[in-house]
Amino acid sequence: MRILIAPDKFKGALNAREVAESIAAGLREVLPDAEMDVAPMADGGEITTVEGLGIDGKLDAVQEAFAECHGLQCGYCTPGILLSTVQLLEKHPKPTDEQIRKGIAGNPCRCTGYQNIFKSIRMAAAEMEKR
Repeated sequence: MRILIAPDKFKGALNAREVAESIAAGLREVLPDAEMDVAPMADGGEITTVEGLGIDGKLDAVQEAFAECHGLQCGYCTPGILLSTVQLLEKHPKPTDEQIRKGIAGNPCRCTGYQNIFKSIRMAAAEMEKR
């Protein structure tokens, strides 16, 4: 499940401006650590933003695949697509094209026909399988 949360609700040093400038009304897409019906239920839980995907300044497999396969263009869809891909691959480690379509639905890309995004997701799945 994905939720949107306003950047001013975050405490700490999140790089909200880089992402929020591309998203309507300054909203951020996040992945909570558990199923929640509303954002207030996140109190005490863990929420991952796109900045939280890498570890110790290194890109994770999804970020690496998107960089290598040119799955990133203008940045409008990047946070949502990356987080949706992480969630998709947790549920479906070897996703079909239909599962990929459903997994990234709701994240409109203005730049591509999604070919490189699909290629990136397939590469990330293959890389994660090796680990």
